[in-house]
Amino acid sequence: MIKFFFIAILAFQVQSTSADELMLNKIKTAFQKNYDFEEGAFDDTASKVSYSKGQFIFVNNSYIIKVDEPLSEEYILTTNGLEIIDHEFNQTDFFPLDEIQNPFIAILLSDQISFKEAEVEMDQNIYTIRHEDFLNPIEVTLLDDRVILLRYLDQMSITHIINFSSS
Repeated sequence: MIKFFFIAILAFQVQSTSADELMLNKIKTAFQKNYDFEEGAFDDTASKVSYSKGQFIFVNNSYIIKVDEPLSEEYILTTNGLEIIDHEFNQTDFFPLDEIQNPFIAILLSDQISFKEAEVEMDQNIYTIRHEDFLNPIEVTLLDDRVILLRYLDQMSITHIINFSSS
């Protein structure tokens, strides 16, 4: 009887881990599409709100985020790192993956960086992702197989709320 109990617990743990991985893969797949976006970033410490809008593009296993407003910027995220192109000042910077501590990027590149211990919960169409490296959980709202909303707190305590729509 005790042996059966331990086998049942082990089976539940394996199934639970698989469910987290399946939900995380569903979220990652939803981001492998092209979107228009509008973002509001709220900095409570400075009592400041900033807005941006642009396109989120997935091509050749890379993510390209083109910001049209308020400034013209481009972010190219690959398995090597993040390239930031500031078109206003004609400047380019590059950050390797191990220097990036952003929960949104961690989800997008979870195959390349350590993200094995993520816990994912689903309530209707809102997926809440928790990981020890995140200050707070990330919330992703999906409608069918498309991303509608992303909400997270970054390492500088700025809350990002990003609305996505089909491009």
